[in-house]
Amino acid sequence: MLGFRGILSSVRVNARPFSQSAVRTQEIIDFTRLSLLKRTKEADGLSRKDSSLSSMMQSPREAALHSKLTGIQAGRTVDVFTGNTAAAFQRLGAVVRANGIMRDKRSQRFYLKPGKAREMRRSRKHRKEFMKSFKHLIEVVKDAKRKGY
Repeated sequence: MLGFRGILSSVRVNARPFSQSAVRTQEIIDFTRLSLLKRTKEADGLSRKDSSLSSMMQSPREAALHSKLTGIQAGRTVDVFTGNTAAAFQRLGAVVRANGIMRDKRSQRFYLKPGKAREMRRSRKHRKEFMKSFKHLIEVVKDAKRKGY
């Protein structure tokens, strides 16, 4: 489970009255319905299969291209649908894990001199290659043992 300190502490929950939150949620739902209706009208000439809800939804690439978010928040922001903050936090945690944000935070915590950074990269590369060779050797030994040597 992700700790909600550090990266996730920047997520703020506004203490608004429920009615305003519900109104904002309803506005988002209405806007989504309106945009889907527009797309449905544009897709009247298409077959029923092509005008389905799934084909009207934007791909993630298109959504990113038309997003107004830029900078560091662009890939680290999730929408909260129908006030379900638990699901939104789960999606945010998945985005954080997929983008390696916590790893970046740990690696960028202290300044590394360029020579030390090169040395660490070389060490990581050597460890990775060594583990690959070691696993191959284990497979050879298992194969030989299976064959009766």
